[in-house]
Amino acid sequence: MHAIAKKEAPSLIEKVAVFAGKEIATRLDMNNSDDFPLDIWKKMAQEGLLSLGIPVKYGGTKIAYDTLVLVGEALVNHGHNMGMALSWIIHLLASGFMIGKFGTPSQRAEYLPKMADGRLTASLAFSELRAGADPRYLKTTAHREGDHFILNGEKAYLTNGPLADLFVVYAVTRVTEGKKQFTAFLVSRENRNLAVTEMMKLDFLRPSPHCMIRLENCCVPSSGKLGREGTALEEMARPCRALEDALLNGPVLGGICRQMELMLHALRKQGVTPADDVMRGLGEMETWRQTLR
Repeated sequence: MHAIAKKEAPSLIEKVAVFAGKEIATRLDMNNSDDFPLDIWKKMAQEGLLSLGIPVKYGGTKIAYDTLVLVGEALVNHGHNMGMALSWIIHLLASGFMIGKFGTPSQRAEYLPKMADGRLTASLAFSELRAGADPRYLKTTAHREGDHFILNGEKAYLTNGPLADLFVVYAVTRVTEGKKQFTAFLVSRENRNLAVTEMMKLDFLRPSPHCMIRLENCCVPSSGKLGREGTALEEMARPCRALEDALLNGPVLGGICRQMELMLHALRKQGVTPADDVMRGLGEMETWRQTLR
């Protein structure tokens, strides 16, 4: 893999558009299914879509964030599915941003090559039931015992959780003057004290899968700590959320483009001149689209 230059971006976007139209748009069952299409995920890996943002030395492709937004737009505009784009973005955040930026050399070497070629998928475990993503109410804790940390708590709304091999778990490691300090940990699905407790079937963003996990005296070696202890909220979680919001503009753009195409097609098929209010609505949508871009 290599770095994608500005001049190469249009060819990448066209490549993604062709792939999405052929492999995703043709799978109409995905919009009503809770089963994640692992065959498409594997093909996305083969096309290099899962390696975007991962450092080149680990088999990835360096790419600008604004180009990723346009790739996300093409993925939804031509693939007609928001769920696959959400799972794709979470994969890129877990790999290129989380482990790529904050991982130790050994963590990067162990996980990133497998994430680049689709052999390993990670899920971000921050939110909890009845707390959402509000750090003031998160209860999952981790305390140090020798060369290990012991984690206890439950996490919910884990995008890609049902197919994840690795979880990036945020836990409270200290409370100072009433303020919680968080640390992130890389926890393998194979850890015997981590359990996937419930598959969360959401009525939107299919087929992106979600689940809950429970950690009961879950022992994680110090080598599994991701980033600096006690700083995960400020250095990782909040920047990651801002980046996620920015990258999701791409799929939203793609969805708006697709909606406009469908409406224009319907108007042409009817063979009627659109009323002023319809034209006004289309104009507003185009304004939103250009503003987001």
